[in-house]
Amino acid sequence: EVGLGKTIEAGIITKELVLRGLVRSILVLTPASLTEQWREELENKFHENFTVMETPSDWRSVREQEDGRWITSIDRAKLKHQSEEILAREYDLLIIDEAHKLKNRSTLAWQFVNRIRKRYVLLLTATPIQNDLMELYSLITILAPGQLGTVRAFRRHFLEQADARQPKNTRSLRRLLNDVMIRNRRSKVDIQFPKRQAAIYHLELSEPEWQLYADVTDYIRRRFRDVDSDKYLRLTLVILQRELSSSPQAVAATLRKMVQDRGHGDKARAELQRFLALAESIPVGRKLHAVKEILEKFPGKFLIFTEYRQTLDTVVQQLRDWGIQAIGFHGGMSIDQKEAAVAAFRGDDPDNEVRVMISTESGAEGRNLQFCHQLINYDLPWNPMRVEQRIGRLHRLGQEHDVTIFNLSCNETIEAHVIELLAR
Repeated sequence: EVGLGKTIEAGIITKELVLRGLVRSILVLTPASLTEQWREELENKFHENFTVMETPSDWRSVREQEDGRWITSIDRAKLKHQSEEILAREYDLLIIDEAHKLKNRSTLAWQFVNRIRKRYVLLLTATPIQNDLMELYSLITILAPGQLGTVRAFRRHFLEQADARQPKNTRSLRRLLNDVMIRNRRSKVDIQFPKRQAAIYHLELSEPEWQLYADVTDYIRRRFRDVDSDKYLRLTLVILQRELSSSPQAVAATLRKMVQDRGHGDKARAELQRFLALAESIPVGRKLHAVKEILEKFPGKFLIFTEYRQTLDTVVQQLRDWGIQAIGFHGGMSIDQKEAAVAAFRGDDPDNEVRVMISTESGAEGRNLQFCHQLINYDLPWNPMRVEQRIGRLHRLGQEHDVTIFNLSCNETIEAHVIELLAR
């Protein structure tokens, strides 16, 4: 589960294999935001010196080395010129953090990792299944090809035909998984974790916000009926519906792109332009006021999660305008920028300490932020596993306080329905 120390377990296993003389070359693949964190953990806790590799030339310089310890971002590693260099050699040990990113066998990342020549493999994830059991099949195939049979055999023996999320023959499946998987759960480990408590802030949208929500939702429903064959537009409409639960600024960013797309037709674009004008007329949404109320009521540091960069930028700027020290953290930042943001949030420099960090999922994935114990879900993913990943940034080994989660939910919206489903 999230926060039980997968990095530490991987470090212990790595050290044991090194001391036994079983591994000399080690490759660690992580999300881009975690390369430096992994390097520090392995150096400080296990006295193993790893090099963070960022470019194809970095790999060419070590091509002839028989032994070495390297860390790189899986997003960089899968790109053509870098992947060619990585695939040119064999590794004694391959470690993949946040391995659920490889849940789909059709992706470039999965195909790249599957081609890496390796003797030992460690896959680390708190959420091996997010949607259906075929994701588990994809991960096990990297770990131990053939362990679960062919795709057809796996479907026939272990998946309910009507629902790929429901397993059958669970005893046989569990026996096969026990050969290759170690599962640690909070309820089974002898560690006392702080409590965690969640509160839902039920909010009433302002009149302009409600008008925007109602009008755009009605438009989305009408367009869905018209464009059954247009998958791209359907995806855009789903994103737009989700952004309605985040911020007017996130909605406005998508509407601007839609207005500029002449493929929508003059009538539709005129309607979209009206929605855009309404979204741009709402500078501070109800959720932002709720955040201000929470920060005034509860002292201490806060981590705020949002799915959308436009929402992040808006919240950061508005909090600063209100005199609250805030910083953003997202996937578009460089490694150095991310490290500086975390250091400021942690309070390494008392003269530049930040009280609130606003982050996207991609920004804070896998990060150790247990020096903070208060979290605000500004908007909620529709996947409960991703909600758990958010909470796990704080509710993990090393946390000394009870963790409080504030979920913001606007009444009579799809978000309120999502909150209800997550509560089940």
